[in-house]
Amino acid sequence: MDDNDNIIKQREALLDGVNFICSKLEKVHTNQKSSFFIIAQMLVTLALPQNKKYNEINAEDLFNATDLVINALEDVLLKSNSKLN
Repeated sequence: MDDNDNIIKQREALLDGVNFICSKLEKVHTNQKSSFFIIAQMLVTLALPQNKKYNEINAEDLFNATDLVINALEDVLLKSNSKLN
């Protein structure tokens, strides 16, 4: 497999994964009053250091994870706004 085939397979896998996640998020969003809290909590949890156990996570880790999520969301908003203009 050459690099071009690998890039195509990566994009297909990414699109499949994103579409699956979107369908799950849509269900969460429509079925829960506080769905954004649940989604935000999940994103922060995923951004936490993977090499630490639950009881080793400290407040600084949580702040850093929150910053990672906020920065990623700001990047998405910037890209979205730039496409609108």
